[in-house]
Amino acid sequence: MSKSKVPPFSPDDTLAESGQALLRHYARVLLPTQKTSEVSETSDVYEPVLSTKRIKSMRVATRRMRGVLRLFEPYFKRKVSKALYKPLRELAGLTGRTRDWHLMIEAAEAHVLRCDDDGKQAIQPMIDYWRAEHKQALIALETYCQSNAFAKWQAQINALLTADPSSIARAWEVGEPLRLRHVLEAWLWQHIADVRAYDELPDHPTPEQVHALRIAIKNLRYLLDALQSLMPTRQAAWAARLHRQCVLAQDAYGLLNDAHTHETYINAFVEGARQRGLRIPLQGIRVYATEQHRLVEEQTVKWRSYLTSLIKTQ
Repeated sequence: MSKSKVPPFSPDDTLAESGQALLRHYARVLLPTQKTSEVSETSDVYEPVLSTKRIKSMRVATRRMRGVLRLFEPYFKRKVSKALYKPLRELAGLTGRTRDWHLMIEAAEAHVLRCDDDGKQAIQPMIDYWRAEHKQALIALETYCQSNAFAKWQAQINALLTADPSSIARAWEVGEPLRLRHVLEAWLWQHIADVRAYDELPDHPTPEQVHALRIAIKNLRYLLDALQSLMPTRQAAWAARLHRQCVLAQDAYGLLNDAHTHETYINAFVEGARQRGLRIPLQGIRVYATEQHRLVEEQTVKWRSYLTSLIKTQ
């Protein structure tokens, strides 16, 4: 998605108009309608319409929009979240599956380059299977993006996000937060607390626990991305350092999660092949799974150093 900065905000902006502006900014890559030809699931030749770069942008956009809703939903009328939640969840699932298969294939092909001829022959059936799964996921995503339901949602979200903010804002009551200055510090420190809580993890946590920490860090990073410009001048340098540490930790934990996901998918293929009685050389595929497991172990050993650096920055 675009690297352009989010809309400028003032501490006195209402929460409804700020949330609407953020949603509108992140939704840009979802709004254009792409017309394509009919796709045949049985065709031997398939040319995807959505590029890998665009699918990644769509996936990031849905994540960030869901993050905005998580913060701003209490300040919108119910019709806003009702119109956005289910379609965003569906789109996130479709783009996520497509993107995951692409990354799996990319990693496996990189592994093949390191193999001898026997190793390449051993792993090829798995890559072929993953390519077929990726094709089906891509067809499902493109079919959804061409559907009348998606076009209707695009029109609906465009109407909501260009409407007068007062028309989508929930009625304010005395004592409730109304403006960004009422919640900014509370939001920031709550996100920091959510990250700090993970210092209670054992020295050798599970990949799932580290992934949960990564999500907490990602939520903090997204908050800083959106509202860092509102930080007082005396805290601007600190916020910038905090953001950099979030990026470093998120990237490191991402390597661990990717290796764990690869190992899980490889083992699932091996088990599926065994159950189906496929006559393929599984030993070479198991070697690849072992390589991914070693990467998980290596990254897990270093997990606490990234959290410690982040907490010290805070």
